[in-house]
Amino acid sequence: MLALIMIKVTPGKESQVIGQAREAVGGKALRFNDKPFIFKVTGPYDVIAFMKTDTIYEFRGALMKIRKIEGVMDTITSIVVK
Repeated sequence: MLALIMIKVTPGKESQVIGQAREAVGGKALRFNDKPFIFKVTGPYDVIAFMKTDTIYEFRGALMKIRKIEGVMDTITSIVVK
């Protein structure tokens, strides 16, 4: 299962949220040059995490960890269907 998690963050907390989101998704984050695909972005959401899991339960666990991070205001997730 491949998912994109868009995260709205309290202003000024972006770096903190990115660091903690990397810990929350652990080895489930897609990687590029051995770095997790978790980026600060422009637009209505502040951070995007790209994650791949084997089960919906792994995905849900990581998402719940992200949502509990201090500074996370909201998330929206898109699951890749094809």
